Amino acid sequence: MTRTGAAEAPGDETTDDEATATVDGSADTLDEPTPERGSAHRLRRAVVPLAAALLVAGAGATTWWTHAETVADTERVALDGRYLSAARQMVLNLITVDPADASAVTDRILDGGTGEFRSEFASRADSFVSVVRQAAVSTKGSVTEAGIERSDSRTASVLVAATSTVTNGAGADNEPRVWRLRLTLAHDGDRILTSKVDFAV
Repeated sequence: MTRTGAAEAPGDETTDDEATATVDGSADTLDEPTPERGSAHRLRRAVVPLAAALLVAGAGATTWWTHAETVADTERVALDGRYLSAARQMVLNLITVDPADASAVTDRILDGGTGEFRSEFASRADSFVSVVRQAAVSTKGSVTEAGIERSDSRTASVLVAATSTVTNGAGADNEPRVWRLRLTLAHDGDRILTSKVDFAV
């Protein structure tokens, strides 16, 4: 009796041709993309660089905008500082008077003025000098506080609080005075000048 290998179950036989066909078919299915898959792949390849470019452009725009805002803020702070300095100086000129130097006082006030304020003060400058000298008025002022009420690139409104002491021929001896003034400032070339002075309530 001749012994043979284990019996093969009916239906399990697979010929070499069938196996080859199955493997080749699978390979064809995996390696050859469908038109839809090819289009999606090409779309992804196009979108990724575009998205990267947009991100870079967006980052650059954000950086530029932040830089521009920083520069603008810095310039505004510097300009407001100039407004405050000009307002402080004008108030000091107005409330610090020496009878021996009255003409120089008026010159400083006129030099820092413009527009309506300068015109009005210029029309009264001679009377101002005469009164200061005849009454022997001597005042010493100091600014206690100053703040921007509003400002832009051309004009500003500044509130200034100040004090002074007054001595005169009528008997005042270092009497205190309190001042609260509103100054309107304007550019005149590269200078900042006072165009109006009012008492602030």
